[in-house]
Amino acid sequence: MVDIAAVQKKLLELDYAVVVRQTPDGCSLAIPNVTGIAYITTYGISRGKLRYKTSINNEVLDDRAFPVPDYAIKSVIYADIILKCLAINYNPVVVAFFINDRQVEEAEFFTKLPMKISAANHKKSMVLEYLVGDLLRNGRTIQSDGIATMNKVMKGYKILLDLIEVQNDGESDDITIQGSPKAIGGQITPPSE
Repeated sequence: MVDIAAVQKKLLELDYAVVVRQTPDGCSLAIPNVTGIAYITTYGISRGKLRYKTSINNEVLDDRAFPVPDYAIKSVIYADIILKCLAINYNPVVVAFFINDRQVEEAEFFTKLPMKISAANHKKSMVLEYLVGDLLRNGRTIQSDGIATMNKVMKGYKILLDLIEVQNDGESDDITIQGSPKAIGGQITPPSE
């Protein structure tokens, strides 16, 4: 069995770790500067909105805010981090998460993001977290569409589908996760309500 903590430690020592750090209003993702290119994405969280800013070598490439239901913010950030790791062939399991310069487990990191989810939206958040994993393993399916519709998380689910399609350059093939033969993409029409 691979010792994930040991791998993370070595990657950090070599400045080759993908690092996610908590910020006052959200978090930031830093991809290693092994090719002379420093890639950083920041995620700013505010009620019902996510600000997304990406820069390479301090040049801002994308800076926008868009509405995201509170229950979906954590899942959108998580999915974006995973997709960016996969885009550079980096195993998301070894991403290092930090709060105040203290390395923490991924689960602890996401519970401490500066956001509040109402009790009513907590179940929706958990459903969407499940759907992120399902989408990344199996791609979009009629079952995942049905789960999103039944649990009233279709708005957050559609944001995830759009994110996955954008990360996949609008294509629906050639992205697989952990050996899954199914592609991720938004080519299936959701079932009518």
